[in-house]
Amino acid sequence: MAKCAQCGALILFGPVKHGGHKFCSNECRDGGLEATATAELPAEFVYEKACEIHDGSCPRCGGEGPVEAHFSHKVWSFVVITSFNSKPEICCERCARGLRLRAILSCGTLGWWGFPFGVFGTPVQLLRNLGPLRSTPVGAKPSIELVQLVRENMASTLMNSTPAAESESN
Repeated sequence: MAKCAQCGALILFGPVKHGGHKFCSNECRDGGLEATATAELPAEFVYEKACEIHDGSCPRCGGEGPVEAHFSHKVWSFVVITSFNSKPEICCERCARGLRLRAILSCGTLGWWGFPFGVFGTPVQLLRNLGPLRSTPVGAKPSIELVQLVRENMASTLMNSTPAAESESN
């Protein structure tokens, strides 16, 4: 029996093969390959691309930067089901403010309807969105979060550009 190269699970039937590695599922294969691609990207190259994005125009509105990684936090709930979501966006401060205001509106209307997590989680998500609205100074250099998002996006692009036939040939 083989072990999954990503999660270490025992593979009972038909492993998914790629580049000499065996995976238990397509999800593990994709996660393992993306992690490998992320690790193989040169740090200087990623930082250079992050600086270009930081100093460029906003990808959402086309306005002036600086462009940074901003997060909006949402919650919705219904009776006993509650869902929390934190979404990163690469955009200017003006766009980020709009995203956070929409998240506040969403949390305020959809978050309270579940017990116990909706009732107690909604104020937390609201505060997480309100905090950065007060003041978020954008530095002259890209943040760690922006560099990490750029790294992940580059790895994902590399993964999606590899031919599908390559993964099935092994």
